[in-house]
Amino acid sequence: MSPVVRYSESEHRETIDAWCRGWEMQPFPPHWLPEVGFIVPGVAALWVYRTDSAVLFVENVISSPDAEEAEKMAALDALCREVDAFAAARGGAYLVGQSSLPSIVELGRRHGWRLAGPPLRQIVKAVEAA
Repeated sequence: MSPVVRYSESEHRETIDAWCRGWEMQPFPPHWLPEVGFIVPGVAALWVYRTDSAVLFVENVISSPDAEEAEKMAALDALCREVDAFAAARGGAYLVGQSSLPSIVELGRRHGWRLAGPPLRQIVKAVEAA
């Protein structure tokens, strides 16, 4: 497996868009992904949204639809360890994420995450420029 590296828009965006299309998803809109992201090239990626508090949000977990299941799980485990180290080094107290996919919930549980409440629905609004 390739090592975890920081996500680079110029280097990795085409790959991420192709993965989205491979999962029959729309690619992430421009400006959707934060500066901080991690990727195991060719296998999986995720992003960390920082706040002005000790809470960091882990979102947009995605994998290559062509990667083998065992390779995906190994990559996702490595990505979770990287996020833990990133958060700890920056004084993070909580990591928060959400997913409707049972495999992602199970991944979180393997890494010490817990369910915080009943299932939620995410709502999103595009902000119109002033």
